[in-house]
Amino acid sequence: MSLKKGVVVVFLFVLIISIVFAIETSTILLKVSLNDGEEANRKIWVSGDKGEISLEVLDIKGVSLDRKNVRVDAGERAEVLVSFNSAGLNEGIYTGRLKISNREEKFIPLVLELESENVLFDINVDISPQYTEVSPGEKILAQIKVFDLVSGGTSEGFGTTTVDIEYMVLGLDGRVFSSEMENLVIDQKGSVTKTFMLPDDIPEGVYVFASVVSYGDSTGVSSKLFIVSSDSFDIFGVVQDSSLILVVGAVVFFFFLIIVFLFVYMMSDRNKLIEELKRYNAWELKKQKKQLLEEAEKAKGKEKKRKARKDVSRLKKMQRKRIRDFKDFERKGDVESMRKKIKEWKGKGYNTANIERIVKGLSSKDMREQIGEWKKQGYKGKNEGYKKKK
Repeated sequence: MSLKKGVVVVFLFVLIISIVFAIETSTILLKVSLNDGEEANRKIWVSGDKGEISLEVLDIKGVSLDRKNVRVDAGERAEVLVSFNSAGLNEGIYTGRLKISNREEKFIPLVLELESENVLFDINVDISPQYTEVSPGEKILAQIKVFDLVSGGTSEGFGTTTVDIEYMVLGLDGRVFSSEMENLVIDQKGSVTKTFMLPDDIPEGVYVFASVVSYGDSTGVSSKLFIVSSDSFDIFGVVQDSSLILVVGAVVFFFFLIIVFLFVYMMSDRNKLIEELKRYNAWELKKQKKQLLEEAEKAKGKEKKRKARKDVSRLKKMQRKRIRDFKDFERKGDVESMRKKIKEWKGKGYNTANIERIVKGLSSKDMREQIGEWKKQGYKGKNEGYKKKK
């Protein structure tokens, strides 16, 4: 029985994983910052269903792959080299996507930040958590900080200086949805809060808030990603249809409930059997107490008293062993063996003939003292007979 339940649980787990995840990658975002004239390589690992996985760079300049197709077996992964090269590009921010296809399609955002060879003023963009996901027509708010790198925060540097800043909202296809230019006066450092109202018809998806600070031949850049969504949207494009998200979520929740039900069922089944055994032990012990009381007036002799106590001690040891055996079965999840064992013990019952022959000459006082000692040890029978709880 326990083996069958275990097989069911494993099957459900594998089924959920196969529904939700088909393509896996070692990264969910590729973002690289370069200075003019530099290049960089990034390794990623991809895996999916057995067969061919296709890769393609979309809508961005300066990014290439060492191969566009890889073959994998189930459970295997393949390495792909992604190259970023600034040759022939102007300073600024470039966006795109890495498309990965197997049984399904997955998109990884690509961002290339390209600064001048010598940067005099640097910039930093920060988006507070409440604006990392917004709806079409709502505002996006970012905190912009500019630093005079010459001063290093300790010397005068350029002193009070006016720099040019450009703000943009970019799609992953490279389109500019909003942009604005302004001059900012800073002394070693400066900050400004920037707000954009997004168009009502802006498509759902992942976007980039980009800022570029310029001063003479110096260009510094910074960017942050955010999501535009009217309801639910997967940031990395694994599931882009909201109705499909609801279906997948419902399936996962259904299987989760089944797993919880099986777990609760198995635990309650085991606990009921252990409680049943404890009730049986209490009834059995009380039966012996009653027998001893009936023989109290007839019992005589210290030797017989000792033998009586030894028999009762053996009974208590046997009961403790029953509990230990049951708990071993419980840890192994062997409910069927638990049922067989309790049936076997009930069928045998407890033989009182030996007690009846041996217990001779115990006084009523001695007998009550013995029963009192048992009670101190926790053996308290409450029922006249053993009754299995339904």
